[in-house]
Amino acid sequence: MNSQKKLLSILHIVYGSLTLITLLIVNLALEVALPFIENEVSGDELRLIKTVFLFVHSLFFILIILFPLPSIVGGIAQLNGKKWGLTVMMISGCLSLLSVPVGTALGVFTIYVFTQSSKQEQND
Repeated sequence: MNSQKKLLSILHIVYGSLTLITLLIVNLALEVALPFIENEVSGDELRLIKTVFLFVHSLFFILIILFPLPSIVGGIAQLNGKKWGLTVMMISGCLSLLSVPVGTALGVFTIYVFTQSSKQEQND
């Protein structure tokens, strides 16, 4: 494995881990805040708050599945020599382009390494 792919794998693992930790901390903060909010409201407001909390909780679960996990899995797979790891990192890198500025830099580097890898495979 060349050094760019190894660096890209490590960057994806670190970026995915930091994103996962951040999402879990925000989710935990919401879980801790909910009982305090429930004590202050009642009736229809309480049902609305519980509905919004369920929506936000589901959104965080979806974000965890979409963003950090594929990045971590792709990075580990690439470090272990699996060819599909680069493809998973490419998908994750394209999704991370929306996360300015660190995710954008990672996404651009991912696309660069992927295109260089494709050129090398065509020459071989």
